[in-house]
Amino acid sequence: MGGTSVIPQLLKPTEGVKMSRIKWNIDLVKQRTNELAKGYKCLSEEYISNKFYLKFKCPKGHIFVASWDNFQRGSRCPYRTEVKRNFRYSKKIEESVLQQKQSLIYLVKKKRTIEEIKKYVKQFGYECLSNEYRGCYDKLKFKCPKGHIFEINWNNFQQGCRCSTCAGNKKLTIEYVKEQIEKEGYECLSDEYVNSKTDLLLRCPEGHEYETTWVNFQQEKRCPTCYRENNYGENHPRWKNYSQDHIKKFKGYRGRINQLTNQNYQKYYYLINPEGYNRGRGKYHIDHIYTVIDGFENSIEPEVIANPTNLQMLTEHDNISKQGRSDITIKKLYRQYYKLIN
Repeated sequence: MGGTSVIPQLLKPTEGVKMSRIKWNIDLVKQRTNELAKGYKCLSEEYISNKFYLKFKCPKGHIFVASWDNFQRGSRCPYRTEVKRNFRYSKKIEESVLQQKQSLIYLVKKKRTIEEIKKYVKQFGYECLSNEYRGCYDKLKFKCPKGHIFEINWNNFQQGCRCSTCAGNKKLTIEYVKEQIEKEGYECLSDEYVNSKTDLLLRCPEGHEYETTWVNFQQEKRCPTCYRENNYGENHPRWKNYSQDHIKKFKGYRGRINQLTNQNYQKYYYLINPEGYNRGRGKYHIDHIYTVIDGFENSIEPEVIANPTNLQMLTEHDNISKQGRSDITIKKLYRQYYKLIN
């Protein structure tokens, strides 16, 4: 390789020292500064790490700040060229930025002692129960002002993370979930609790087993089998004393609508289900916005009830909860239908 090495003699690889393993100190930094950039001087008196901001002086007398890592990569005085005019800060601002950045980096980089940590957390009403501190990412044991004991690493504590129990986001245990479910007369058959959106196997007071999430149970969504049994047929709130002939006609009407609905669902899938929800028991259902029962009682053609503009995706619970309620008028139903076919 051509050219003369700019590495100081005491750092030359020929003496068995690898550049990547150099343990820098402020004297070496000052010496290396002049080697890397002729006429530049390092004005700082302390070196902590290559990410720590140092103060430099360029040949024209400008004072600026840069980390040692950036300086080695080519960062120089921001005042030195016409292109860099936008970076002309006053010396007062530079020194203020230096002071703030050094204070921040010093807090992060300097390894604290367990005594310093205990003293620091005490001002927030917390108590550090650990007797050893190995690093900012190792967990320490704390006691909050309300007596809850929890573990968190020092880095998270400095960023404002505190007692998860007080915050209400502590992970629940399967024992706690079972206890709450039993208060409602239900039984939890699962042996593990993952999170509020993972299915649990439950048994209702009537003995029906079904799966639901903890968040759904908290929202008072209960056994779907019991709900169907209590709201279908003669138990439906809109049930009338229908004759057998009337029921037979309704079943034929509903069967034709179901046939047309499935055809339109395949044909207009992205119109009806743009989010791609999964259909099935306990999942999403196709809902008729203007209901089948209202269509039957008002002698509306099956093609109109099953048209894609009258179809939407609803969760099983929301669909059952409608209880035959139509959410649009006959006038709007026909207006949307004619707009579609024309």
